[in-house]
Amino acid sequence: MNGRTVIALLVLVLAQFAGVPAFAAPGEWQQVGKPGEWKETRFLSGTAGALWTIENDGTLYVTDKNGGWEQVGPRGNFKQVQAFAAAADNLWALEGDNLYHTGGKKGGWTKLGEGGWANTQLIAFLDNALWSISKDGTLYRTNLKGESVQVGKAGDWKDTRLLTVANGALWTIEKTGILYRTDTNGQWQPVGKAGAFAEMKFMTGVDNELWAIGNSGTLYRITNEGKFQRFGKEGNWKQTAKLTAMDGFLWTIETDGSLFRTAIR
Repeated sequence: MNGRTVIALLVLVLAQFAGVPAFAAPGEWQQVGKPGEWKETRFLSGTAGALWTIENDGTLYVTDKNGGWEQVGPRGNFKQVQAFAAAADNLWALEGDNLYHTGGKKGGWTKLGEGGWANTQLIAFLDNALWSISKDGTLYRTNLKGESVQVGKAGDWKDTRLLTVANGALWTIEKTGILYRTDTNGQWQPVGKAGAFAEMKFMTGVDNELWAIGNSGTLYRITNEGKFQRFGKEGNWKQTAKLTAMDGFLWTIETDGSLFRTAIR
């Protein structure tokens, strides 16, 4: 058990004896489930009340807020998945040239459209549609019927390395470290200082807020104006391997496969 795990357990025990919630203050984190249970996670995405993961062997799992998990569908069913996104009751999986969608763990997967997805590199869910960026930097919007339309100018997102959604918009960080906000019409604008986000390794949206973890393992809250504020202790997320959001918390999987949630309010 690592030092962070021991501290997390002590926080919970002390909170119980003191009669106060374990998340009395923003910035506190708690280990959820057993240490190392998510060691094989390849993809992580959060929805209302659930975390969805795909492991290296292609098996899909759903995890509740208490760390209880269950396998969904046949083992290895998503072995060839290249990109995965979950939001509300929608799950999207990109496999080879095809896109698949389901309405949740009880629904069957449906192939959408007639291929054309082989060059896709990033996907996210916003405004009841899937948004994708191709390898040539072109942005597309796809509805639940699998109908896709190009949004904005071809190639405008060619340097994008991180994509998420927050506050009704798409947020991207380019290889140059510039943060951009793109509306649903494809109109984009740089936000904050040029190059200020080069260190960001992970990024996710929580309702109307943008959050990121830098290479140093430090967590930041990013305002709509592109100002970022350190949140919690510097380097506290150094071991983070995956990041998502669910039910107003940040959820991270560390390199040892342990799952943590962080209070942000």
